[in-house]
Amino acid sequence: MWTHNDELVTGVAGELGSDFDCLNSVQRTLALAWHGYGLWSCGGFEEFLQSDLDAAQVARALRNVGLPAAARAFTQAAKHVPRSLARDREARERFIEEHREQLEKAWERAEKPLLRMEDQHLTRALARYIRAHPDEIQAQRAIEVDDLFARLDARAKRTRLRPAERTYHLAWSFYLCTSVEGLSGAFSTRLPLRQTAHALTAIGVPQAAALLRRAETLPLDARNLMDPRIQELDAGLMMIRDRLRERAEAWADAIIPQRPSPKTGSSIPPQRRSTERNSSHVRSARRVP
Repeated sequence: MWTHNDELVTGVAGELGSDFDCLNSVQRTLALAWHGYGLWSCGGFEEFLQSDLDAAQVARALRNVGLPAAARAFTQAAKHVPRSLARDREARERFIEEHREQLEKAWERAEKPLLRMEDQHLTRALARYIRAHPDEIQAQRAIEVDDLFARLDARAKRTRLRPAERTYHLAWSFYLCTSVEGLSGAFSTRLPLRQTAHALTAIGVPQAAALLRRAETLPLDARNLMDPRIQELDAGLMMIRDRLRERAEAWADAIIPQRPSPKTGSSIPPQRRSTERNSSHVRSARRVP
């Protein structure tokens, strides 16, 4: 299941983008680790080495976020491609094609530590890095939302939440569990469907509530990711995901205590973040769930 850590990392790293020259050193470390691992995750070392990312910089970034084994894997994979080709993508692609058999054997050996490492290891490492550098990464708002959900999720297991908290907890749980699996995720995680639909309506996204109710009427054999009947509903949900996130975060504003202004000491609302996300490697093509 897509977790709150996944959402924190994807949101913050995706918002930074891939224009590394515009980032400070801490932001660059996060972005390089995220994008480098993402390229490998989607297409292996061939796709990574055909990109314009510098393997040494990505390895350094992975080491700095606490993943030395992953850093060594990228270093080992890159050493088989001449550094002189680093700035010439076409020449690099020709070299890879001409030496494919030899390179694939070397890459297979190099990526063994990565194949043993679960995606969650990367997510947890990057989440720790974000939390250790909130000001440099400008991620205070994202951390507050993540912390709020984690606190409510823990409390919901042992006590009843207040109405506003329960509304947010259900709406954000729905957002998380449908991020990868679509509406079928709402069934696999056993969300209370009626209460969740009420929560989605309460935060201002009745379209999502309507889609959930329609999914609930589907027969059991249609409630899986590959069924065209639920895929049609998932397409509708995808169109309103940004609004769902925006309204859930706005609801969270009423629950998260306002921070005092460093200059005046007065309360100011937490800084809002863009809802655009870079999700090009949310799901790994090399790991089929």
